[in-house]
Amino acid sequence: MRDLIYVKNNELQSVAPPSIKEFCMAAPRGAYTTLQIANDYFAVDFSLHIERLIKSIAAVHATLNSCYANYYTALARGQDSQEALVLQAAVLPSLLLALTTAEKRCEQETLKLATIIVSPSEDQTTPASSSSLSIHVAVAPDPRCLQLQENTFATVLGPPREVPIGKDSGWVAQRQTLEALRPPGAAEILLTTQQGALLEGLVTNLFIITRSKDGEIVLQTAGMGDGVVWGTMRKRVSEACKQLGLKVLEQPPAAAERATWQEAFLTNALRGVQPLDRIECDERNVWGLEPWVIEFLEVPGQWTAKIQALVESSLQRTDLRNLS
Repeated sequence: MRDLIYVKNNELQSVAPPSIKEFCMAAPRGAYTTLQIANDYFAVDFSLHIERLIKSIAAVHATLNSCYANYYTALARGQDSQEALVLQAAVLPSLLLALTTAEKRCEQETLKLATIIVSPSEDQTTPASSSSLSIHVAVAPDPRCLQLQENTFATVLGPPREVPIGKDSGWVAQRQTLEALRPPGAAEILLTTQQGALLEGLVTNLFIITRSKDGEIVLQTAGMGDGVVWGTMRKRVSEACKQLGLKVLEQPPAAAERATWQEAFLTNALRGVQPLDRIECDERNVWGLEPWVIEFLEVPGQWTAKIQALVESSLQRTDLRNLS
């Protein structure tokens, strides 16, 4: 399977965009998620991706003129009060069609990526019903965007995203200006507040192992109240920290306190836990912040390695054929 497969509302499209990025930019704007598929039909942490779609729909709805009003009206009228089941039923037919098509075309890929965009129905003249959503699914070979160096760095460049908390396909187009500024070899571009507190990456959550004012080792990361994306891997990291007895401080790490930072890593559903060997503030950052650099000598650090191991062992693989 060399080409991207595109299914719209359970209909295979004869023409597909050349890449996941172009797919996100071409499809109607909406909440989206990208998950990993192993062995044709086994979705990694599928239930968490449904949960993220729920949160993203709510975030996009709140930010973009109540654009999912028909969906929420239909949901309120429905007999099934579990939104997760409603959304799963809406997404699954198109996803399975895309994966079945991919299986027929497949050469040797054991890993694939599936991007699901759930947008408001393009026909807003119909009354609220089960057709109040438009489902767009793209499946492509997993490029292991992760042909990244083991020790990588992230650079501070951008402001917060337009839609807080949720994953919004419109962000794919909006972030291209920042992508164009990405330094060679940078694993990620980081977003900050105007005061220089670190929020997240363009497509990742950011975590810092640091020492608190009372000397305690903690994991620090911006929280939902700061507008960062609710990540599936973020939830796995939180669970790992509970197992390790490591306190999580949901507060954007302030650059002014970077002398206390000991380890850093990024997460998303495709990269897993990705250790960083340094973070730098680029002089081209949008806020005009003073450039700075911090390096981490042990990569991965001991806490990052422990978290990484627990996260990898906690991933759940669901055979989507058993859900239909």
